[in-house]
Amino acid sequence: MKLERLVFLFLFLVVGSISWFLTYTGMPEYVPPATQQGPSSLKLEIANTQELRIKGLSGHAPLKGNIGMLFVFEEPQNICLWNKDVDFPISVGFFSTDWEFVGAVAMKAHSVKKVCSRRLAKYAIEMQDGWFGAKSK
Repeated sequence: MKLERLVFLFLFLVVGSISWFLTYTGMPEYVPPATQQGPSSLKLEIANTQELRIKGLSGHAPLKGNIGMLFVFEEPQNICLWNKDVDFPISVGFFSTDWEFVGAVAMKAHSVKKVCSRRLAKYAIEMQDGWFGAKSK
């Protein structure tokens, strides 16, 4: 039940705001009708090229509130990330091609340990530490 609430809340709050970013980068837009409006939105930097995905949050100021980074991959895959050159802990949420929530993990600052999605995913969103856990309550 908690996971279902997390998925619904996250999609309700996020997908509508992500559509602007996907449009801005020239990517196809997909916004399910039930998620087109919500009380808050995310401000996401987009990493949609190999170069941007490699750089990620390296050298970035600590994430606060609803600010994060969206990683977009060409094909669904088991996404693996690390936090090697990042000075702060983060939470990562993984999503399928149709924005179904796949899972979330926490990553410590400067960690070289890779964390991977448990199922195929096309998107990963990095947010401040604890963000995904806080949204499920």
